[in-house]
Amino acid sequence: IGIHPPQGAAKQWWSYEDLAGDLGAATNHEAEQRIRRAVRKTHPGLLARLSFDTEAGGVGFTAEAEEDIRSVAAIGNELARSGRQS
Repeated sequence: IGIHPPQGAAKQWWSYEDLAGDLGAATNHEAEQRIRRAVRKTHPGLLARLSFDTEAGGVGFTAEAEEDIRSVAAIGNELARSGRQS
């Protein structure tokens, strides 16, 4: 999962990409739910620091802290690698 630093007036780190296929989900909304469940299991407090904006074309999420966005990306990447459904 690619991440992007804040740019211009935006102060949040962000990611937006089509993750349905990578996570074995039928839709990106389902892929978001899989990521949310995995985050809740491994870093429960992290969900409160994230904002999701998923659309048909991709899963989008933002965080103010680089560490938070990197944690979510790592969780998503692990889900994609392992083929786990959380």
